[in-house]
Amino acid sequence: MINVDAGSLVVYKNSLAVICSIGEKFEIAVLQGNKIALQKVRRKDFFPLTSGKFKSEDLKGLISMEEGFSVPDTKMDEAREFFNGEQASFLDLAEVAMDDFSPEKAWAFFCFLKKTFFFKNVRDDENLLFSPASDEEMNAAINKANSVEREKAERDGFIERLKNRNLNLPEDGKFIQDIESLALGKTDKSRSLHEAKITETAESAHEILLQTKAWDIFKNPHPSRHGIRTKNTDLELPSPPEETRLQPDFPAYAIDNSHSNDPDDAISFDGKYLWIHIADPASVIEHNSALDLTARGRGSTLYIPEGPFWMISASSLADFALGLQNPSLALSFRILLDETGEITETKIFKTRLNVTRCTYEEVDEKADSPEFAPFFQIAKRNIERRQNADAVFIDFPEVHISVEDVEEKRVKIEAIPRWESAKMIREMMLLAGEGVAKFAVENAIPFAFVSQEAPDLPKKIPEGLAGQFALRKSMKSRSVGTSPRFHSGIGVSAYCQVTSPLRRYSDLACHQQLRRFLDGKPLIEKEEFLEKIAAADAAFLAANKSMRESDLHYKLVYLLQNKPWHGEATVLDVREKKAIVFIHDLALETQIVNGIGAAINDIITVHCGKVNLPKLQADFFVK
Repeated sequence: MINVDAGSLVVYKNSLAVICSIGEKFEIAVLQGNKIALQKVRRKDFFPLTSGKFKSEDLKGLISMEEGFSVPDTKMDEAREFFNGEQASFLDLAEVAMDDFSPEKAWAFFCFLKKTFFFKNVRDDENLLFSPASDEEMNAAINKANSVEREKAERDGFIERLKNRNLNLPEDGKFIQDIESLALGKTDKSRSLHEAKITETAESAHEILLQTKAWDIFKNPHPSRHGIRTKNTDLELPSPPEETRLQPDFPAYAIDNSHSNDPDDAISFDGKYLWIHIADPASVIEHNSALDLTARGRGSTLYIPEGPFWMISASSLADFALGLQNPSLALSFRILLDETGEITETKIFKTRLNVTRCTYEEVDEKADSPEFAPFFQIAKRNIERRQNADAVFIDFPEVHISVEDVEEKRVKIEAIPRWESAKMIREMMLLAGEGVAKFAVENAIPFAFVSQEAPDLPKKIPEGLAGQFALRKSMKSRSVGTSPRFHSGIGVSAYCQVTSPLRRYSDLACHQQLRRFLDGKPLIEKEEFLEKIAAADAAFLAANKSMRESDLHYKLVYLLQNKPWHGEATVLDVREKKAIVFIHDLALETQIVNGIGAAINDIITVHCGKVNLPKLQADFFVK
């Protein structure tokens, strides 16, 4: 046994210490960095190595002896055979394994033992004891150490290749998962980037993955960064219930762009009433059901250039979208208008009707026909009515972006034609939102009302796109709540969104409430309904942001695929030596150096310079 007295060397929390004095507790000196720290500890807190007359100032020298210290394997194997399965104290083991053991070497030998596999540490309460390892235990330990060493060497090689942006793929794929997680916004740290001394941001992770060809330019991380799932739900909607429905005998038209495959609204005019027919998924999606919570978590269907990711199951669209099969089931809003276009009455019906699908182009060609002329007349009158209420009309050109050819991907950007029928449909949907909002107010239904404060309009608004830009800058953010307030942008006293329950959750929630009212069931209480739409609105805003960023991502991919690129742009605003421009073919707003002295609404030619895809930035210039 080792005499534990002042001057003895001990192990305290895996560090070398020397006992300075003994009292009710032991005072020890421990080397912490370059300084000696004194601590009072209990006997059970440390293990003795060797007795002696050491002082605190000896600690640095004793610790330095660890470097390069070793005992030949032959001597350690002899010691293992000597103890033949019996436990050995630290000093007994040291004296057998070493021909020249001295107390000064105790710490070096202890550290050496921790690195070898000949003996196992089996400490008792107060002493260091060691038991010889069996052949099987030694082989297992050696194999584990070799595996750890190989893994370390592999990782060291990977980190070096990462620094040089020259990975061995797919072999290095197992090491880059943390970088991908950071680029996708699933974490805010990356061990690999940290070890390679590379900035740990989503943008830098994205850049590294592109530079090393782990990702190609078609990898879109933006939905993931906003917590948006790019996988369709597998929760299918049950078949619509058998229930009594009104069956109108007049035609209904679902009018949309040519690439739409989820029509959720249609319109009719019976000579007296305007009818807005809306898809009826609320007939099977109950409040707080699994289907409801899934849709609420998504907030809306995600429309990105790769394709749509539906708020509800894609396989259920045929049962609920209007006109995909007939008859179609709808929740229909019957609206009566006076001679000025004001809504005087709104009634709501569950309906079963036949719907004819049409494109905007087809309807534009038939705008003066008996089938469609009444809708254009109603739309014109509604625009005039809203203008008289100081509504704000903003109309920027838009583009449709798609990714084509699965094998050799190409980004396609097409201008969206500015169909008159698209404007007409917009007015029909606005009338539906206004009419249902008034219906909800009249019947005291807790509802999701959308409002907007009056804008701070400039005294002088320019013509053209520059004027549209000035108007948009002056607009206030929209608000969603359960109390109706004026919507200054639209120019109506109460407004709600109820025309897209297949695509937007707040619309679905309103439909659930309307059906409860029609069926005489208890309504969702105001507080609970507010929480419901608030959660959905947060998800909806996140989805919208991810859609904008995804569109910009693919606009930049398009520029990378079409170098060198140039196109026409309209100057929207001039600020000292810089100008904000709208690039027509890309529907892209950006800032350029205004070295040519261009004025607002001037048409200029801009050229694309450097494109930074991870930062969603592109430099444009004028020659």
